[in-house]
Amino acid sequence: MSLLITASVIGIRHQGGLQTWELLLSDQLMRSRPQEKQDSRVLIVTVTEDDLYLPEHKQKSGSLSNLALARLLDKLAKLQARTVGLDIYRSEPVQPNQVSLTTRWKTDDNFFAICKVSDCTQNYPGVSPPEGVPPERQGFSDIVPDSDNVLRRHLLAMKPADPTSPCTAPYAFNAQLAFHSPITVQST
Repeated sequence: MSLLITASVIGIRHQGGLQTWELLLSDQLMRSRPQEKQDSRVLIVTVTEDDLYLPEHKQKSGSLSNLALARLLDKLAKLQARTVGLDIYRSEPVQPNQVSLTTRWKTDDNFFAICKVSDCTQNYPGVSPPEGVPPERQGFSDIVPDSDNVLRRHLLAMKPADPTSPCTAPYAFNAQLAFHSPITVQST
């Protein structure tokens, strides 16, 4: 009898019959974890709606202007950041009078940018990284929701199906940042 019950449970689980319950239980366990403290070694700079009304954004709508981004990167350079990740899609081309921004993207080994892989099944063309950022310092931002449209996991690496995609980064943006600035544990 126990062999029959065990085989039945394994068979039902193999067919995905218990997946809904397993996912609900997993979600509940994740929500019941204690809140983690913010790591003091990480600085997150956010761009708010109010920032878009600063003088640097004259004649600009939408994302962070090139002038504001250049000033922000100057301030971060003074802090000697180990890694700088720009999690903003940059559709605005760099103007000829702002070539220092493109030069910085090409030469700063600690600067990483985000892009999005094209998806021919959804007729989505993708999003290019900022012009001038080398491929080894680009990361994709694509995600794959589970069958119930809940995001429980994140891609770390992939090979884009379309080689003509504007984003051909092999690693996710967050993985690129983690690879570049690994956490080192010091023993005392």
